[in-house]
Amino acid sequence: MRSSLMVLASAAVAMASDPKCVEDISQAVYDLADCSDAVTAATAACKGDDSAKCAAEVSKCVAAFSTASNTLSRAVTDCGGPGTQCAQDITNAATATATASAKLAQAVSDCSDAADKGKCILDLLDVSDDLGHAVDNIVLATTDCKKSKNVVDIARKLRAYTFCEVGVSTVTAGVAGTTFEVTKALESCTNVSSANCTRDVTLAKDVLDELVKISPKVVVYCNSTTPACEADVAQANAAITKAPMNDAVTACAPSSTSTACRIKLAAVSADMGTAALKLSGAAKDCSSNSTAVSKLAANEKCVEDISETVYQLADCSDAISKAVATCKGDDKAACSADISACVAEFAEASNTISKAVTDCGGPGTQCAQDISNAAAAMASASSKISQAASDCDSEEKKLECMLDLVDVSDDLGHAIDSITAATTDCGKNATSAASRKLKSDVCRYEIVMVSAGVAAAAEEVAKAAKICANITDTACAEDVDKSKSIVDGLVPVVNRMVSGCGSANATCAADVNAVKSSLDKAQTPIGKAADSCKAGGSATSCKIDLAGTSADLAAAALDLSKAEKDCL
Repeated sequence: MRSSLMVLASAAVAMASDPKCVEDISQAVYDLADCSDAVTAATAACKGDDSAKCAAEVSKCVAAFSTASNTLSRAVTDCGGPGTQCAQDITNAATATATASAKLAQAVSDCSDAADKGKCILDLLDVSDDLGHAVDNIVLATTDCKKSKNVVDIARKLRAYTFCEVGVSTVTAGVAGTTFEVTKALESCTNVSSANCTRDVTLAKDVLDELVKISPKVVVYCNSTTPACEADVAQANAAITKAPMNDAVTACAPSSTSTACRIKLAAVSADMGTAALKLSGAAKDCSSNSTAVSKLAANEKCVEDISETVYQLADCSDAISKAVATCKGDDKAACSADISACVAEFAEASNTISKAVTDCGGPGTQCAQDISNAAAAMASASSKISQAASDCDSEEKKLECMLDLVDVSDDLGHAIDSITAATTDCGKNATSAASRKLKSDVCRYEIVMVSAGVAAAAEEVAKAAKICANITDTACAEDVDKSKSIVDGLVPVVNRMVSGCGSANATCAADVNAVKSSLDKAQTPIGKAADSCKAGGSATSCKIDLAGTSADLAAAALDLSKAEKDCL
């Protein structure tokens, strides 16, 4: 970005007749470029865990803003003194820059403490907003101090390549800060009456509220860049403004419940994951060097992120497996607690995957695409687990609960596939052992999920068989349709189980393939039952079709019991 702004500053020389005014405004462009670079470096550093580096970068911001303030103060006099619109524009830019300098003093304090990461990000968002006002006014000055077509072009480019880039970086930091605070709140709000829960939710809201103010401004600044950049930033802004943080504040009140609170926090986390994904594209598409091919950096942070993601996905599989086992029973409290644990695990994994997109080189490589695919799958799973939390809390929706968990397992499977591919495509051999362990865990997890689905399908078919003694009863067709939905929904999960367990050993592979064969066979009779078990159908055919489905499901259950022994 610095090189593009050097060109802009040189072009600005033609915009005013007074040599001192020309010099001051040209220098102001240089200085604001330095401020942009400094804020960009600080937000990048402060997203990480090195508080010393973060504080050092923030201190550089202080120096850059101080220099810009001095230059702008001189320009007020050199460009005609008070009383002209030109001078007023420069005064406004100077005021905004001075305000940013004052706020940076607070950032120096907050950003030196790793425990205050949320406050640090909030401070930098405030500074970024002031920088935006300074850029706005120096752009106005380029027109009000001397109007010409060249100056209008300079103004457009200054917006595009100064605040768009730093804005994307700042919003990215804000999303990271919000996710960080929401993740803390998910942990502390196991008890919504605790002071820590109230504190963490309040801070998450503060960061997101500030982010909601800045994100639309960045959309405006990036509108004159490229279509890809505009789309990335607009979609990120949509996800940010959609995040239901106000609902989370209400749900996390001391009078509410932990489950309701964590469901809303998970929804916020899912939206932040979507925003992070789009912003990772914007980091490339909105750059003044956006035509450059992104090179994957083989750095330790990338290794750390992928390794951590592998283990966190294993934790997610453990959590969802436990929830499936619990939610088949009648203990709603235990089921709800296990679903809440899933919410926390999924939020943590989503956060790590979002970091990995940037740390592993950003968009433009197969490695980054694998990680982006994993992030998208986890965002989808996080959304669906919120629905599961609602359905699994109702005795009347036990079937819907199981279907929700099957959907979540499918998304988790996609995430696991993608992150496993990343361990190869990113060249991260440090995670190969962890990846092999994850594959073993995945096999166990898939067997548990298929077993739960088969049990739910068998239960629903048995229920349908009783009701369908009278096929004119509308409940008959409804129960058969539910049974078919479960059996159909098992197809992708079973295929994933075959893939995940196929390399374990020959006996295991034979077992899971036998399960697949039985469930493939069940597709035929349950499909026929959907036609025969309704008004106008045949009661005899309905009974035969349901009996055939039950037999195939029983065979699948028997083979699954063998797989549990042979594969694990």
